[in-house]
Amino acid sequence: SRRHILQDAETRARHRFNRLLGRDTSAAVEIPDSLPLPASDAGKDTLKAGRLQNHPQTLRYTRQAEAARSRGEVAHRNGLPSISLGLDYIWTGIRTTSEVGLPDNGQDAILPTLSIDLPLYRRQHEAAEAQARAEAEVHAATAREEALKLALEMDDVDYQLRKAREEARRSQRQ
Repeated sequence: SRRHILQDAETRARHRFNRLLGRDTSAAVEIPDSLPLPASDAGKDTLKAGRLQNHPQTLRYTRQAEAARSRGEVAHRNGLPSISLGLDYIWTGIRTTSEVGLPDNGQDAILPTLSIDLPLYRRQHEAAEAQARAEAEVHAATAREEALKLALEMDDVDYQLRKAREEARRSQRQ
């Protein structure tokens, strides 16, 4: 019968819910008749600002903008001349062939090195810097847009909450 099918569906839903909570599947699920409304709006603006700054979507785009700025710095540094000093060590064994009379036979060699890299094609580094700046601007703008969307959604929820409070007050007066 239809009632049996609905009871079976409710049992399956209760089992799934309890599994998601990590409880015994036969545990009772309590559903309240009504939900309490938050009593106060104290600190709402600071809470809202904190939620917008720490929202995963906003943080995602902010961090992508930071990464793009870092790529720009790396591209800039790659376009600069670089000087490097080094020391090479060459291990040599003693020769035992017919060239026994060689001076310094078997002595290891230490070779100081100096290299200077001059980037000849500067335009590719400038292009990489410009691309990184553009990406950073895009990600920052996307983060601002996402924050605005979230703020609008929070304003809608706030309006619905105020409306629900007013309706609750009206129903209590009647």
